[in-house]
Amino acid sequence: MKRLLYIIISTAIVVTHSTAIGQTRVGFSTFGNMINIPTSSHLIGPDFLKFGFGVELNNFAPFQSSQGIYFDFEPSSKYRFGITALNRFAPEADTSAGAAPSVDPPPEFGISFQRNIFTYENMSVAAGVTNIIFTESLVDNQTILSSQVGDFSYYGIVSREQEFELYRLRWYVGVGTDRFAASRNSLSAQTSQIGIFVGFDLKTAFLPQIGGLRILGEFDGQGMNIGTRLPLTRDYTVNLAIMQVEKILSFGETTNKKFPGIALGLSINFPRKIPEEILERPIGLPAAGRVNLPPGVMGEPGLLVPSGYLSPEEVQSLRDSINFAGKQIETLNDLASMLRQRVNVLQDSVQIVKTDRFALEQNINSALKHLSRSLRYFYSARYRSALEEVETAIEFNPNLALAYARRGSIFYKLGDTERAVMNWNVALQLDPEYDDIRNILRAMGENRLRVTSFRN
Repeated sequence: MKRLLYIIISTAIVVTHSTAIGQTRVGFSTFGNMINIPTSSHLIGPDFLKFGFGVELNNFAPFQSSQGIYFDFEPSSKYRFGITALNRFAPEADTSAGAAPSVDPPPEFGISFQRNIFTYENMSVAAGVTNIIFTESLVDNQTILSSQVGDFSYYGIVSREQEFELYRLRWYVGVGTDRFAASRNSLSAQTSQIGIFVGFDLKTAFLPQIGGLRILGEFDGQGMNIGTRLPLTRDYTVNLAIMQVEKILSFGETTNKKFPGIALGLSINFPRKIPEEILERPIGLPAAGRVNLPPGVMGEPGLLVPSGYLSPEEVQSLRDSINFAGKQIETLNDLASMLRQRVNVLQDSVQIVKTDRFALEQNINSALKHLSRSLRYFYSARYRSALEEVETAIEFNPNLALAYARRGSIFYKLGDTERAVMNWNVALQLDPEYDDIRNILRAMGENRLRVTSFRN
């Protein structure tokens, strides 16, 4: 029966739709969790009722703003209802072109309703009607509310939710008429327009205890809106947004058909009442029930206690287990601290080895530079200069066999055979596989070494 009534109402709306002009735009003055577009979810929201108001600033000189209040009622996971009251300003008329001065429009009262028609895992599909407008009018000097059946917009919306660690992203894609159409007709239009609206709602990890800071972005059929919802407490939320952000540089030019604005708002949330047995008992324990206490336990029979009642012996056993677990945790913490100290010592040792290795490599490089210079001096018969370079190379690295071999060759050229043999022996001790030095020493023993044969 409810579904049949919903179909009849929707059909009547489609048939009689003719002169829709759309409701006044005021950010954060519509039901849902976005700035200016409807929302849906595969889960029932945490609040059964939201009340809030919004102010949209459009110009400062002269001061122009629109105000709105709304009620958002979600009795179940399928149905949602909204009531909105808006007071808009009259855009400044261009009287230079002969236009008549603008007149403040009357307040508007709107009714919206929505129904979820399909849900699957983290996705939902909903349809609804928004902006069934009632406008104040003067009849026989009395103010009454009048409405045209065509003053509304109907829509369908698809939503999906995704979670990324501490973040939750909801995105919405929908299609709707009139207020959601980018090329909305003027007041004299006889046909309706259909447009697409999209949006995302990112719940961040900031202030998670009171609902989380949320970042909003949407295209409402008219332009791009960006904003945020900042929770003050679990029940109060401050809203801030920039409307028509792509036109923000033309802020204050309200004579245009589409103009930007700055929306401010406050929402008051009324959470759903959770049954006490669910609210109070820890997760995983059985539900509470009335049971008779065992003998020896103080209290009146019929006291409300968990049906999983434990005897004093079981309670003491649990306490002993908890104490034992606590001791184990302390032991593991001490072991972890000792391991961290050992790791620090090993890291320091590795760092020292790396430093020593780096210093050794630097010394070897410097020693090789001086040995290269000594070789040039050696070939040019500047033996004293060559000897100085070799001495400097040995200072950088005293374990370099090539340096002692070179110094032995220089002493031999200088006629000091004894020192030459001494240095060649040192080079051979440092590098036992130094065949050239071994051949030189063997030739010295056989008295067949010539001066011109040294090229170390």
